[in-house]
Amino acid sequence: DISSEFDQLLWDNLRKMERYTGLGFGNPQKPLLFSVRSGAPMSLPGAMDTFLNIGLTDQITLQLSQRPNYGWTAWDCYRRLIQSWGMAYGISRDEFDNVMIDYKKRYDIQQKTQFSPQQMRDMVQDYKKVLSRYNVALEQDPYRQLYKSISHVLDSWNTKRAKMYRAKLHIAEEWGTAVIIQKMVLGNISLQSGTGVLFTHADWSKEPGIFLNGDFTLCSQGEDVVAGLVHTMPISEAERFHRNGDMSLEKDFPALYRRLLRYARQLIEEHNYPHQEIEFTFEGSSEKQLYILQTRNQVIHKNPEYQVLGTSDTQLESMGSGIGIGKGAVSGIIVINQEDITCFKDRGEALILVRPDTVPDDMMMLFECQGLLTSRGGVTSHAAVTATRLGLIGVVNCRDLVVNEENSTCRIKDVELKAGDMITVDANGGTIYMGKYPLQSVQSLV
Repeated sequence: DISSEFDQLLWDNLRKMERYTGLGFGNPQKPLLFSVRSGAPMSLPGAMDTFLNIGLTDQITLQLSQRPNYGWTAWDCYRRLIQSWGMAYGISRDEFDNVMIDYKKRYDIQQKTQFSPQQMRDMVQDYKKVLSRYNVALEQDPYRQLYKSISHVLDSWNTKRAKMYRAKLHIAEEWGTAVIIQKMVLGNISLQSGTGVLFTHADWSKEPGIFLNGDFTLCSQGEDVVAGLVHTMPISEAERFHRNGDMSLEKDFPALYRRLLRYARQLIEEHNYPHQEIEFTFEGSSEKQLYILQTRNQVIHKNPEYQVLGTSDTQLESMGSGIGIGKGAVSGIIVINQEDITCFKDRGEALILVRPDTVPDDMMMLFECQGLLTSRGGVTSHAAVTATRLGLIGVVNCRDLVVNEENSTCRIKDVELKAGDMITVDANGGTIYMGKYPLQSVQSLV
Protein backbone atom coordinates (compact mmCIF):
# COMPACT_ATOMS: atom_id res chain seq x y z
CA ASP A 1 0.00 0.00 0.00
CA ILE A 2 0.95 3.69 -0.12
CA SER A 3 2.12 3.73 3.49
CA SER A 4 4.57 0.86 3.10
CA GLU A 5 5.80 2.26 -0.23
CA PHE A 6 6.44 5.62 1.43
CA ASP A 7 8.25 3.92 4.32
CA GLN A 8 10.51 2.10 1.89
CA LEU A 9 11.27 5.27 -0.10
CA LEU A 10 12.11 7.17 3.08
CA TRP A 11 14.28 4.34 4.38
CA ASP A 12 16.16 3.93 1.07
CA ASN A 13 16.91 7.64 0.83
CA LEU A 14 17.98 7.83 4.47
CA ARG A 15 20.53 5.11 3.77
CA LYS A 16 21.76 7.01 0.69
CA MET A 17 22.17 10.18 2.76
CA GLU A 18 24.09 8.28 5.43
CA ARG A 19 26.45 6.78 2.85
CA TYR A 20 26.97 10.18 1.22
CA THR A 21 27.68 12.05 4.48
CA GLY A 22 29.38 9.34 6.53
CA LEU A 23 26.95 10.15 9.36
CA GLY A 24 24.18 8.09 10.92
CA PHE A 25 20.60 9.11 11.62
CA GLY A 26 20.05 8.35 15.31
CA ASN A 27 23.76 7.60 15.81
CA PRO A 28 24.93 9.40 19.01
CA GLN A 29 28.60 9.27 17.94
CA LYS A 30 28.13 10.96 14.56
CA PRO A 31 24.53 12.12 14.26
CA LEU A 32 22.91 13.05 10.97
CA LEU A 33 20.42 15.89 11.51
CA PHE A 34 17.73 17.11 9.13
CA SER A 35 15.64 20.15 8.42
CA VAL A 36 12.09 19.29 7.40
CA ARG A 37 10.11 22.00 5.61
CA SER A 38 7.60 22.79 2.93
CA GLY A 39 8.40 22.64 -0.76
CA ALA A 40 5.26 24.25 -2.14
CA PRO A 41 5.52 25.41 -5.79
CA MET A 42 4.21 28.82 -4.73
CA SER A 43 5.99 30.42 -1.78
CA LEU A 44 3.92 30.98 1.38
CA PRO A 45 6.47 32.84 3.53
CA GLY A 46 6.06 31.86 7.16
CA ALA A 47 2.71 30.13 6.70
CA MET A 48 3.97 26.52 6.76
CA ASP A 49 5.60 24.51 9.56
CA THR A 50 9.38 24.14 9.58
CA PHE A 51 11.53 21.89 11.76
CA LEU A 52 15.27 22.23 12.27
CA ASN A 53 17.66 19.71 13.84
CA ILE A 54 15.36 16.70 13.50
CA GLY A 55 17.22 13.69 14.89
CA LEU A 56 18.33 15.26 18.17
CA THR A 57 17.21 13.56 21.37
CA ASP A 58 18.21 13.95 25.03
CA GLN A 59 20.93 11.32 24.65
CA ILE A 60 22.24 12.43 21.26
CA THR A 61 22.35 16.10 22.30
CA LEU A 62 24.27 15.27 25.48
CA GLN A 63 26.87 13.27 23.55
CA LEU A 64 27.14 15.91 20.81
CA SER A 65 27.66 18.62 23.44
CA GLN A 66 30.72 16.78 24.77
CA ARG A 67 32.56 17.06 21.45
CA PRO A 68 35.14 19.89 21.24
CA ASN A 69 33.54 23.22 20.23
CA TYR A 70 30.02 21.74 20.21
CA GLY A 71 28.94 22.50 23.81
CA TRP A 72 26.97 25.68 23.15
CA THR A 73 25.88 24.67 19.64
CA ALA A 74 24.39 21.31 20.62
CA TRP A 75 22.11 22.83 23.24
CA ASP A 76 21.18 25.75 20.98
CA CYS A 77 20.14 23.28 18.25
CA TYR A 78 18.09 21.24 20.73
CA ARG A 79 16.42 24.39 22.08
CA ARG A 80 15.35 25.30 18.55
CA LEU A 81 13.97 21.82 17.87
CA ILE A 82 11.97 21.82 21.10
CA GLN A 83 10.49 25.21 20.24
CA SER A 84 9.51 24.29 16.68
CA TRP A 85 8.02 21.02 17.97
CA GLY A 86 5.95 22.84 20.57
CA MET A 87 4.76 25.48 18.11
CA ALA A 88 3.62 22.74 15.71
CA TYR A 89 1.32 21.59 18.53
CA GLY A 90 -0.11 25.09 18.98
CA ILE A 91 2.11 26.45 21.74
CA SER A 92 2.71 30.19 21.33
CA ARG A 93 6.18 31.42 20.39
CA ASP A 94 5.86 33.86 23.31
CA GLU A 95 6.06 30.98 25.79
CA PHE A 96 9.58 30.16 24.60
CA ASP A 97 10.57 33.79 24.08
CA ASN A 98 9.70 34.49 27.71
CA VAL A 99 12.13 31.79 28.85
CA MET A 100 14.87 33.35 26.73
CA ILE A 101 14.09 36.85 28.05
CA ASP A 102 14.14 35.57 31.64
CA TYR A 103 17.57 33.98 31.14
CA LYS A 104 18.97 37.14 29.58
CA LYS A 105 17.77 39.17 32.57
CA ARG A 106 19.01 36.58 35.06
CA TYR A 107 22.54 36.53 33.65
CA ASP A 108 22.55 40.18 32.49
CA ILE A 109 23.45 39.49 28.87
CA GLN A 110 22.26 40.98 25.59
CA GLN A 111 22.99 38.24 23.04
CA LYS A 112 22.30 34.53 23.37
CA THR A 113 25.79 33.77 22.05
CA GLN A 114 27.04 35.02 25.44
CA PHE A 115 25.39 32.16 27.33
CA SER A 116 27.67 29.41 28.58
CA PRO A 117 27.03 25.82 27.41
CA GLN A 118 25.68 24.99 30.88
CA GLN A 119 23.29 27.94 30.78
CA MET A 120 22.06 26.79 27.37
CA ARG A 121 21.58 23.31 28.77
CA ASP A 122 19.55 24.71 31.67
CA MET A 123 17.45 26.70 29.21
CA VAL A 124 16.67 23.50 27.30
CA GLN A 125 15.23 22.02 30.50
CA ASP A 126 12.97 25.06 30.89
CA TYR A 127 11.89 24.78 27.24
CA LYS A 128 10.93 21.17 27.96
CA LYS A 129 8.89 22.36 30.95
CA VAL A 130 6.92 24.56 28.55
CA LEU A 131 6.09 21.44 26.52
CA SER A 132 5.06 19.60 29.68
CA ARG A 133 2.64 22.36 30.71
CA TYR A 134 0.77 21.72 27.46
CA ASN A 135 1.06 17.92 27.67
CA VAL A 136 3.35 17.86 24.64
CA ALA A 137 6.45 15.67 24.52
CA LEU A 138 9.30 15.72 22.03
CA GLU A 139 9.56 12.31 20.39
CA GLN A 140 12.77 10.60 21.60
CA ASP A 141 12.86 8.04 18.78
CA PRO A 142 14.58 9.86 15.86
CA TYR A 143 12.62 7.89 13.25
CA ARG A 144 9.24 8.67 14.83
CA GLN A 145 10.43 12.27 15.17
CA LEU A 146 11.09 12.39 11.43
CA TYR A 147 7.76 10.78 10.52
CA LYS A 148 5.79 13.15 12.73
CA SER A 149 7.59 16.23 11.43
CA ILE A 150 6.78 15.20 7.84
CA SER A 151 3.11 14.80 8.80
CA HIS A 152 3.07 18.20 10.49
CA VAL A 153 4.49 19.94 7.41
CA LEU A 154 1.92 18.25 5.14
CA ASP A 155 -0.92 19.10 7.53
CA SER A 156 0.18 22.73 7.81
CA TRP A 157 -1.02 23.27 4.22
CA ASN A 158 -4.56 23.18 5.61
CA THR A 159 -4.10 25.40 8.67
CA LYS A 160 -6.26 28.51 8.99
CA ARG A 161 -3.15 30.66 8.54
CA ALA A 162 -2.11 28.96 5.28
CA LYS A 163 -5.65 29.05 3.87
CA MET A 164 -6.01 32.76 4.58
CA TYR A 165 -2.59 33.37 3.05
CA ARG A 166 -3.55 31.59 -0.18
CA ALA A 167 -6.87 33.41 -0.36
CA LYS A 168 -5.20 36.82 0.00
CA LEU A 169 -2.45 36.03 -2.53
CA HIS A 170 -4.78 34.20 -4.97
CA ILE A 171 -2.96 30.87 -4.75
CA ALA A 172 -4.98 27.75 -5.61
CA GLU A 173 -5.93 25.39 -2.77
CA GLU A 174 -5.25 22.39 -5.03
CA TRP A 175 -1.49 22.90 -5.31
CA GLY A 176 -0.58 21.12 -2.09
CA THR A 177 2.98 20.88 -0.83
CA ALA A 178 5.97 18.61 -1.06
CA VAL A 179 8.22 18.10 1.97
CA ILE A 180 11.93 18.83 1.70
CA ILE A 181 14.21 16.78 3.96
CA GLN A 182 17.70 18.25 3.93
CA LYS A 183 20.89 17.62 5.88
CA MET A 184 21.44 20.31 8.51
CA VAL A 185 24.54 22.47 8.34
CA LEU A 186 25.45 24.48 11.40
CA GLY A 187 25.36 28.23 10.98
CA ASN A 188 25.57 28.39 14.77
CA ILE A 189 28.85 26.48 15.18
CA SER A 190 30.99 29.61 15.79
CA LEU A 191 31.13 33.40 15.45
CA GLN A 192 32.58 32.83 11.96
CA SER A 193 29.50 30.88 10.90
CA GLY A 194 26.08 32.18 9.99
CA THR A 195 23.12 32.20 7.68
CA GLY A 196 21.49 34.59 5.24
CA VAL A 197 19.13 35.29 2.38
CA LEU A 198 19.97 37.34 -0.69
CA PHE A 199 18.18 38.75 -3.70
CA THR A 200 19.93 39.12 -7.04
CA HIS A 201 17.85 42.19 -7.94
CA ALA A 202 17.53 45.32 -5.80
CA ASP A 203 14.17 47.07 -6.06
CA TRP A 204 15.80 50.39 -5.21
CA SER A 205 18.56 50.09 -7.81
CA LYS A 206 18.01 51.69 -11.22
CA GLU A 207 20.87 49.67 -12.71
CA PRO A 208 20.00 46.52 -14.69
CA GLY A 209 21.76 43.23 -14.08
CA ILE A 210 22.79 41.36 -10.95
CA PHE A 211 23.11 43.24 -7.67
CA LEU A 212 23.41 41.05 -4.57
CA ASN A 213 21.47 42.44 -1.62
CA GLY A 214 19.82 41.04 1.47
CA ASP A 215 20.55 40.01 5.03
CA PHE A 216 22.81 37.72 7.02
CA THR A 217 23.55 37.12 10.67
CA LEU A 218 26.30 35.32 12.55
CA CYS A 219 26.08 32.24 14.78
CA SER A 220 22.44 31.57 13.88
CA GLN A 221 20.23 29.17 12.03
CA GLY A 222 18.12 30.18 9.05
CA GLU A 223 14.79 30.65 10.81
CA ASP A 224 16.21 33.66 12.68
CA VAL A 225 16.68 35.64 9.46
CA VAL A 226 13.47 34.75 7.61
CA ALA A 227 11.31 35.05 10.72
CA GLY A 228 12.66 38.55 11.30
CA LEU A 229 13.79 37.71 14.84
CA VAL A 230 17.23 39.30 14.80
CA HIS A 231 19.05 42.45 13.78
CA THR A 232 20.65 41.57 10.47
CA MET A 233 23.67 42.79 8.53
CA PRO A 234 23.75 43.62 4.81
CA ILE A 235 25.11 41.46 2.01
CA SER A 236 26.78 44.19 -0.05
CA GLU A 237 29.04 47.14 0.67
CA ALA A 238 26.57 49.47 -1.07
CA GLU A 239 23.90 48.42 1.43
CA ARG A 240 26.32 48.84 4.34
CA PHE A 241 27.01 52.45 3.37
CA HIS A 242 23.27 53.05 2.99
CA ARG A 243 22.54 51.55 6.44
CA ASN A 244 25.61 53.11 8.12
CA GLY A 245 26.63 49.65 9.34
CA ASP A 246 29.95 48.14 10.37
CA MET A 247 29.84 44.78 8.60
CA SER A 248 28.81 43.36 5.26
CA LEU A 249 29.24 39.91 3.77
CA GLU A 250 31.13 41.46 0.85
CA LYS A 251 33.67 43.15 3.16
CA ASP A 252 34.01 40.67 6.01
CA PHE A 253 33.46 37.36 4.18
CA PRO A 254 34.76 38.14 0.66
CA ALA A 255 35.27 34.50 -0.38
CA LEU A 256 31.64 33.70 0.43
CA TYR A 257 30.41 36.81 -1.38
CA ARG A 258 32.40 35.97 -4.52
CA ARG A 259 31.08 32.40 -4.57
CA LEU A 260 27.49 33.60 -4.17
CA LEU A 261 27.98 36.12 -6.97
CA ARG A 262 29.33 33.35 -9.18
CA TYR A 263 26.30 31.17 -8.45
CA ALA A 264 23.97 34.08 -9.23
CA ARG A 265 25.67 34.69 -12.58
CA GLN A 266 25.50 31.00 -13.47
CA LEU A 267 21.78 30.82 -12.75
CA ILE A 268 20.79 34.06 -14.46
CA GLU A 269 23.32 34.65 -17.23
CA GLU A 270 24.21 31.06 -18.19
CA HIS A 271 20.98 29.19 -17.43
CA ASN A 272 18.55 32.08 -18.11
CA TYR A 273 16.72 31.92 -14.80
CA PRO A 274 14.89 35.07 -13.68
CA HIS A 275 16.25 36.96 -10.66
CA GLN A 276 16.62 34.69 -7.64
CA GLU A 277 16.05 34.63 -3.87
CA ILE A 278 18.83 32.44 -2.42
CA GLU A 279 19.01 31.05 1.13
CA PHE A 280 22.45 30.03 2.36
CA THR A 281 24.34 28.90 5.46
CA PHE A 282 28.07 28.95 6.12
CA GLU A 283 30.08 27.07 8.74
CA GLY A 284 33.17 29.24 8.26
CA SER A 285 34.71 31.96 6.13
CA SER A 286 36.09 29.82 3.28
CA GLU A 287 34.01 29.17 0.17
CA LYS A 288 34.15 25.41 0.81
CA GLN A 289 32.11 26.04 3.98
CA LEU A 290 29.25 27.70 2.07
CA TYR A 291 26.03 25.74 1.51
CA ILE A 292 23.04 26.74 -0.65
CA LEU A 293 19.81 25.68 1.06
CA GLN A 294 17.40 26.71 -1.67
CA THR A 295 16.88 29.15 -4.50
CA ARG A 296 13.59 30.32 -5.96
CA ASN A 297 12.42 33.01 -8.35
CA GLN A 298 12.49 36.43 -6.71
CA VAL A 299 9.12 38.16 -6.43
CA ILE A 300 9.63 41.63 -7.94
CA HIS A 301 6.79 44.05 -7.28
CA LYS A 302 6.35 46.43 -10.20
CA ASN A 303 4.14 49.41 -9.48
CA PRO A 304 3.93 51.94 -12.32
CA GLU A 305 2.91 54.65 -9.87
CA TYR A 306 3.71 55.25 -6.22
CA GLN A 307 3.53 58.07 -3.68
CA VAL A 308 6.38 60.10 -2.24
CA LEU A 309 6.58 62.86 0.33
CA GLY A 310 5.38 66.16 -1.08
CA THR A 311 7.69 67.95 1.35
CA SER A 312 11.48 67.88 1.08
CA ASP A 313 12.91 65.52 3.70
CA THR A 314 15.36 68.28 4.68
CA GLN A 315 12.36 70.18 6.06
CA LEU A 316 11.25 67.22 8.21
CA GLU A 317 12.60 65.98 11.51
CA SER A 318 13.19 62.24 11.52
CA MET A 319 12.21 60.21 14.60
CA GLY A 320 14.20 57.15 13.57
CA SER A 321 15.41 55.09 10.66
CA GLY A 322 15.87 51.53 9.48
CA ILE A 323 15.78 49.63 6.20
CA GLY A 324 13.12 50.63 3.70
CA ILE A 325 10.97 48.01 1.97
CA GLY A 326 8.75 48.72 -0.98
CA LYS A 327 8.82 52.03 -2.80
CA GLY A 328 7.51 55.42 -1.75
CA ALA A 329 5.94 56.73 1.44
CA VAL A 330 2.75 56.29 3.46
CA SER A 331 1.11 58.34 6.22
CA GLY A 332 -1.19 56.47 8.54
CA ILE A 333 -2.43 55.43 11.96
CA ILE A 334 -0.28 53.29 14.25
CA VAL A 335 -1.80 49.87 15.02
CA ILE A 336 0.01 47.34 17.21
CA ASN A 337 -2.42 44.41 17.47
CA GLN A 338 -5.62 43.02 16.00
CA GLU A 339 -7.77 45.00 18.44
CA ASP A 340 -6.21 48.25 17.20
CA ILE A 341 -6.87 47.26 13.58
CA THR A 342 -10.53 46.57 14.37
CA CYS A 343 -10.81 49.90 16.20
CA PHE A 344 -9.19 52.13 13.57
CA LYS A 345 -9.82 50.45 10.20
CA ASP A 346 -12.93 52.53 9.43
CA ARG A 347 -11.28 55.92 10.05
CA GLY A 348 -10.46 56.44 6.39
CA GLU A 349 -6.71 56.48 7.02
CA ALA A 350 -3.97 54.03 6.11
CA LEU A 351 -2.97 51.62 8.89
CA ILE A 352 0.71 51.14 9.76
CA LEU A 353 1.43 47.93 11.66
CA VAL A 354 4.11 48.49 14.33
CA ARG A 355 5.72 45.35 15.78
CA PRO A 356 8.98 44.32 17.48
CA ASP A 357 9.20 41.65 14.78
CA THR A 358 6.60 40.06 12.54
CA VAL A 359 6.50 36.34 13.17
CA PRO A 360 4.16 34.07 11.17
CA ASP A 361 1.32 34.33 13.69
CA ASP A 362 1.31 38.12 13.23
CA MET A 363 1.41 38.04 9.46
CA MET A 364 -2.35 37.94 8.97
CA MET A 365 -2.49 41.49 10.33
CA LEU A 366 -0.38 42.62 7.37
CA PHE A 367 -3.26 41.90 5.01
CA GLU A 368 -5.34 44.64 6.66
CA CYS A 369 -2.60 47.29 6.73
CA GLN A 370 -0.89 49.58 4.24
CA GLY A 371 2.42 50.07 6.06
CA LEU A 372 4.84 48.18 8.31
CA LEU A 373 7.38 49.25 10.94
CA THR A 374 9.48 46.75 12.93
CA SER A 375 12.42 46.98 15.32
CA ARG A 376 14.03 43.78 14.04
CA GLY A 377 14.28 41.81 10.81
CA GLY A 378 15.63 42.62 7.38
CA VAL A 379 14.53 42.95 3.77
CA THR A 380 14.47 39.17 3.31
CA SER A 381 12.29 38.36 6.34
CA HIS A 382 8.93 36.69 5.67
CA ALA A 383 7.17 39.89 6.73
CA ALA A 384 9.19 42.10 4.39
CA VAL A 385 8.80 39.72 1.45
CA THR A 386 5.05 39.45 2.04
CA ALA A 387 4.71 43.21 2.46
CA THR A 388 6.56 43.77 -0.82
CA ARG A 389 4.34 41.25 -2.59
CA LEU A 390 1.25 43.06 -1.27
CA GLY A 391 2.60 46.45 -2.36
CA LEU A 392 2.97 47.70 1.22
CA ILE A 393 5.48 50.35 2.28
CA GLY A 394 7.59 49.88 5.36
CA VAL A 395 10.73 50.22 7.42
CA VAL A 396 12.26 47.22 9.18
CA ASN A 397 15.20 46.89 11.58
CA CYS A 398 14.51 50.27 13.26
CA ARG A 399 16.76 49.65 16.26
CA ASP A 400 15.49 52.67 18.20
CA LEU A 401 11.94 51.28 18.22
CA VAL A 402 10.64 49.67 21.42
CA VAL A 403 7.12 48.19 21.31
CA ASN A 404 4.88 47.53 24.32
CA GLU A 405 2.27 45.17 22.93
CA GLU A 406 0.20 44.95 26.13
CA ASN A 407 -0.38 48.70 26.34
CA SER A 408 -0.52 49.31 22.56
CA THR A 409 2.28 51.86 22.87
CA CYS A 410 5.72 52.25 21.38
CA ARG A 411 8.74 54.49 21.66
CA ILE A 412 11.21 55.68 19.03
CA LYS A 413 14.21 57.15 20.82
CA ASP A 414 12.56 59.59 23.28
CA VAL A 415 9.27 59.97 21.42
CA GLU A 416 6.33 58.14 23.03
CA LEU A 417 3.59 56.95 20.67
CA LYS A 418 0.35 55.02 21.03
CA ALA A 419 -2.11 53.21 18.81
CA GLY A 420 -4.11 55.81 16.89
CA ASP A 421 -1.25 58.29 16.52
CA MET A 422 -0.27 59.37 13.01
CA ILE A 423 3.18 58.69 11.59
CA THR A 424 4.74 58.77 8.14
CA VAL A 425 6.99 56.00 6.85
CA ASP A 426 9.32 56.71 3.92
CA ALA A 427 10.71 53.52 2.39
CA ASN A 428 13.00 55.39 0.02
CA GLY A 429 15.10 56.72 2.89
CA GLY A 430 14.14 54.12 5.49
CA THR A 431 12.91 56.99 7.67
CA ILE A 432 10.02 57.52 10.12
CA TYR A 433 8.42 60.92 10.78
CA MET A 434 5.90 62.07 13.38
CA GLY A 435 2.51 63.10 12.00
CA LYS A 436 0.80 63.16 8.62
CA TYR A 437 2.36 64.78 5.55
CA PRO A 438 1.09 65.45 2.03
CA LEU A 439 2.03 62.82 -0.54
CA GLN A 440 2.28 63.13 -4.30
CA SER A 441 2.14 60.46 -7.00
CA VAL A 442 5.11 59.84 -9.27
CA GLN A 443 5.68 57.46 -12.17
CA SER A 444 8.10 54.60 -11.67
CA LEU A 445 11.07 54.63 -14.03
CA VAL A 446 11.89 50.91 -13.49
